[in-house]
Amino acid sequence: MKNSKINCKNIFNRFILLSLTLCYVSTAYCSNKERGTKQFFIFDAISYIGKPDLSQDGLQPVYLMYEVTLTKKESDHSSKVILDFNKIERQARLASLFPETMISTDIEQWYYEPSLTDQEIEQEFNTLFSYFRQKISSKITIGNYGAAPTALCVHRYYHPKMSEDSILMTWRKSNKKRWAALKYADVAQPSLYIAEPDIKSWIKDLQITVKEIKKHYPNKKIIAYIWPQYYDKKDSPYYKQFISPHIWKQMLEAVYIYCDGSIIWSSRTDENNQSVFWNDLRVQQIWEVTKQFIHSHKEQIVFPGKENLSISTSASQKFNIYLNTSYPQLAQYGVQTIQMINEGDLGNCANETFIFDVAKAKQLATKALKSSNTPICIAPTNKKRSISDYQEIYKLLKKDNGNQIWQIPSTSLSKLRLYNSNMHVNMGSWTINTMNSSQELKKSTDAIIINAPIIDNDTIAWKKELYITVKEAQFKSKGKPIYVYLPTASLNNNYKIKAMEWKTSLKTIRQWCNGIIIHDIDNNLPSTNSAIWQETLKFIREMKNTVD
Repeated sequence: MKNSKINCKNIFNRFILLSLTLCYVSTAYCSNKERGTKQFFIFDAISYIGKPDLSQDGLQPVYLMYEVTLTKKESDHSSKVILDFNKIERQARLASLFPETMISTDIEQWYYEPSLTDQEIEQEFNTLFSYFRQKISSKITIGNYGAAPTALCVHRYYHPKMSEDSILMTWRKSNKKRWAALKYADVAQPSLYIAEPDIKSWIKDLQITVKEIKKHYPNKKIIAYIWPQYYDKKDSPYYKQFISPHIWKQMLEAVYIYCDGSIIWSSRTDENNQSVFWNDLRVQQIWEVTKQFIHSHKEQIVFPGKENLSISTSASQKFNIYLNTSYPQLAQYGVQTIQMINEGDLGNCANETFIFDVAKAKQLATKALKSSNTPICIAPTNKKRSISDYQEIYKLLKKDNGNQIWQIPSTSLSKLRLYNSNMHVNMGSWTINTMNSSQELKKSTDAIIINAPIIDNDTIAWKKELYITVKEAQFKSKGKPIYVYLPTASLNNNYKIKAMEWKTSLKTIRQWCNGIIIHDIDNNLPSTNSAIWQETLKFIREMKNTVD
């Protein structure tokens, strides 16, 4: 009896040991299998002010194109939008600079237009996506935010008194037209924003959403939109509050299990309509959890490849350096002076708009130095200007004057980054702001001037922004030289330009452009910022043999 008990005990222990071994082997096998097959992408559509480039941390860029950047109102039907191929062509040209970057369009109004059939919506998206593939690359990845299905979690929150069956029935009905947007998309990009802290309910809705997509399109990859704040339903007690790090972690893990990737999106404000900065404690808590998530799945998460920012220029191309203040010691190096006229001296500013004053402009024109060797440069006030203003200023200053007249556009990608720290999100709005003016402005300036202020220490973002702007300038330059306008003071009042950022900017401009206009804002650069003054002197001396 005793031996029998011992034998039973031994058998039981062996069974436990064997079970644990099999469990370990199974886990190891699954882990190895996952490492070999699972790929997960995280895309960066985060717009918190001051956000740095996160590509080195594993986040992929995504080119987000909102509805206004792709459509226009139909002439005889103001509530209806149609594709605007002038805008689309511009967007495609910019997107072609980064052909590996996923595109996410955001056209939603068609779903609510009763006159449009499912087939018509399907055809519109086919036309749009086909155009992008033709103009950029057949290998691009493109999808549309707002395609089926809509956020079930949000739908549920809007209908708290409905039964489960009724919620699912009305949700599926609301998605009927939206499936048409998904047929020609490479990926599904469903919205999975969370409306309340019930994470179990949210995960259940995620599972239903994925199942619904797979029912219609079994082979579509799913890249889910998530937002580390609660959905912006105005009467919600959670309106735009930050999600707790604990819930955010569960959201990331759930999306990892059921989807092929996520687009982390954000607005720029919180529940009190206050701007949110990258260094905000709430943001940093979310980011810390995100970094931990990336680290725990580092073998499955696909990091972005290195971007090739290359602009071809002639090795023998001469480089011009212009400075608005005359420093005698620089003349020996060929540095040229320039007459800098502030835009404010040519008119008045009302709110965000520049109002041209003809009398002021005429007075300045008579005082301007009549010398073909001294260009006149109009420094922007960062206010909106009409095309007619550019034309009138050019005519007045050019009359009886042999000077080169250079006008600088007020809009820049760097300026936009002061309010939205995501370059690929900004590209769409920058395109719209400059699309009409850029084509006409070239007629009112003797050189193409790029506005490229330094706003912080993120030289990676600044170089990408300059690259995009130079490429766009080359497209419309028609043989005119391309110069970069670089002010010595930052538009960001909380940041003073450092020597390293200044040095990087000078060298990059030298590689890509015909010259540089250094605007000594206070006319006393050696005293106001001695560090960048010394870098300027070094750069000028190095350029002695190539300065025009």
